[in-house]
Amino acid sequence: MNPLKRNVLVTGAAHYWGYRLARELEKDPEVGTLLGIDIIKPPKPFKRLVFFEVTPRHPRIAALLEAAKVDTVFHLLFEESRDYSERVFELNYTGAMDVLGAATAAATPRLIFMSATRIYGARASNPAFLPEETELPAHPGDPHLQQRVDIEKALERHAMKSPLPKITTLRFAGILGPTAKTPMGAYLSADLTPAVLGFDPMFQLVHEDDALAALVCAMRKDVAGPVNVAGPGPLPLSQILRIGGRNTVPMAAPMLRLGGAAARMTGAADTLPMDVSFLKYPHVAETRRMREDLEFIPRYSSKDTARLFFEHLRVKKYKPKEPVIKSDPDSARRMASYIAERLREENGAANPREEGGHAG
Repeated sequence: MNPLKRNVLVTGAAHYWGYRLARELEKDPEVGTLLGIDIIKPPKPFKRLVFFEVTPRHPRIAALLEAAKVDTVFHLLFEESRDYSERVFELNYTGAMDVLGAATAAATPRLIFMSATRIYGARASNPAFLPEETELPAHPGDPHLQQRVDIEKALERHAMKSPLPKITTLRFAGILGPTAKTPMGAYLSADLTPAVLGFDPMFQLVHEDDALAALVCAMRKDVAGPVNVAGPGPLPLSQILRIGGRNTVPMAAPMLRLGGAAARMTGAADTLPMDVSFLKYPHVAETRRMREDLEFIPRYSSKDTARLFFEHLRVKKYKPKEPVIKSDPDSARRMASYIAERLREENGAANPREEGGHAG
């Protein structure tokens, strides 16, 4: 094997981001051995990635990293949930700590995490642009964000006392695209988009393809610590909603909080999959490290990302829906064989072979 090739392990290889990244890395000539783990099976088999359906807490992960001489681990197995559950905590926080421990035990050189700029929180006191060294606040009302903050603080403590693995954390602004399911996408897809009366905060967006490209870029660049990733040109929320022709429902913040809590308690669709504070105050991230250290420039601006997202939503309305009742694949194949057999019989009856030999 070419010693210059990278040996990579992707956690969450059957979930959205891990699966997309794995498919991209399968085409990368710089990647040699490619491994993936997840707690579920992938939607389709991989072409060359070797997949194991195991939890990140499996005690043999460190041995796997050593045996395959893995030099880069992407930890992308993280489920977003605004409600606390022991299962999600074990998967998100405990799973991240176990992956970090395995990479440390195996002396793996690189560990890349995926995070979000929402961990900065939206507050009236925020500066115009939030640098990566901004102190991360607590998020007592949002277990998903709090787990991200706890993970990042643990990564920072580890980096201060151990040189390996070198950790890169990409903090993405609101990701939008035709296939990614994100809080920002869920918010903007609602038929009636809630807004807070009297507020118009600035937002940054990232196209899903740029998010994927940034992950691949992080593999190639020797950058440690957190890096904010966002498309250029922050937009006020009102402009994003105008681009999409959204029907907005301005409401007082307490009413929105009560409505969101009630929706989650009853299992109804939550039209506000983020804290109300994000619809009041800015959380715009500084992207100097993205441009200068990571040397990554997103292909799409925030405005381009919003426009393409809403164009996809408009086209999606005219696409035929998947049928609720589906045919059994085995029966469909047997039906096709039956039709072929009857056609052969019919053709044989219509064109009988000539009987007898040649006249002597």
